[in-house]
Amino acid sequence: MRQLENEQDIIELVLEDEWMMKVLHTAGSLNLPDWWVCAGFVRSKVWDYLHGYTEPFALPDVDLIYYDPSQTDEAVEKMLEQKLRDVMPAVPWSVKNEARMHLVNDIEPYASAVDAMSKFPETVTALGLSLDDRNGVVLSAPHGIRDLLDFVVRPTPHFKQSPALMPIYEKRLLQKNWKSRWNKVEAAVTQVYMIRHAHSVYKADDELYRRLSLQGEEAAKRVADLLADEPISAILSSPYKRALQTVEPLAARKGLPIQVEEDFRERLLADRPQNDFDYAIRKVWEEEAFSWPGSESNLVAQHRGVQALQSVLRRYQGDTVAIGTHGNLMALMIKAFNPEYGYAFWKQLSMPDIYKLSFNGLALTHMERIWNLT
Repeated sequence: MRQLENEQDIIELVLEDEWMMKVLHTAGSLNLPDWWVCAGFVRSKVWDYLHGYTEPFALPDVDLIYYDPSQTDEAVEKMLEQKLRDVMPAVPWSVKNEARMHLVNDIEPYASAVDAMSKFPETVTALGLSLDDRNGVVLSAPHGIRDLLDFVVRPTPHFKQSPALMPIYEKRLLQKNWKSRWNKVEAAVTQVYMIRHAHSVYKADDELYRRLSLQGEEAAKRVADLLADEPISAILSSPYKRALQTVEPLAARKGLPIQVEEDFRERLLADRPQNDFDYAIRKVWEEEAFSWPGSESNLVAQHRGVQALQSVLRRYQGDTVAIGTHGNLMALMIKAFNPEYGYAFWKQLSMPDIYKLSFNGLALTHMERIWNLT
């Protein structure tokens, strides 16, 4: 088996496949504008080859897309499908004019078939083959072929940027179950650096504006040093000053803005300072639905934090992000994914502290502490 390293290698693979070439020539015979045979037609061929399979994957559909704003009647697509079946009746043809599909998907109009392809759910689905004027094979890969060759499934930017679309992507991952056939395939892992704020100067009734101490400011610089070489693409933080100051040196090092996320704020233990803080905090950890007057229970604070974290995981699926937050909320969020982490875990957290959390979709798959106290 030869290595596949670039787009030309994939084209050569297609040229050697008589069935694929017949499909392309049959599609080309319709003389459609801006046409492509796309999605699984390309992906499955590459993954079959790289897994050493000689029996091709039985595609549920062979997707032919084109772009023709002058004729957007769906009946035309059905007529074209019939023409294709007349030539290759065993092929499960599906024809779509992308000049009308924005209406189906309830989004802004596509500029071309390739533009539509770039907005498919996964980067490894956003692939198409066509023929040029000399019947040469042309490959379109709006998001490149690296994920395809690395067996990594991740959402396209169009899906990642939409809270409404990411659940569709997640559902497709489960339904398609590509790993059952291609065991090297993995969903892109999202890495989250959860950063507890550094030491701050305590002031009663000043949760929002408490600043870091001089010791905390030095520790924040160490946080930036520790994470300087990590491929962090976004930094989020609680609105509280001590959390913001802890990630500010990292943001400056990375040249990234800090996105303030209100729901990463610390849990409210009580509406006034407690005379016996240790008892007050143990009480809410021991009885997770209990709350002191004017405060949040563990369950309420945990739900808030997890909802915010899941929103981040959907927006940055497959990326690496850093989140500046607080000890109690950090422990509660982690406990939601692994009940073994609770009061004792919170008690041993340092200021600052950093845990690297790895997520497959919304599932926590690995966690490690990376803050070195020495």
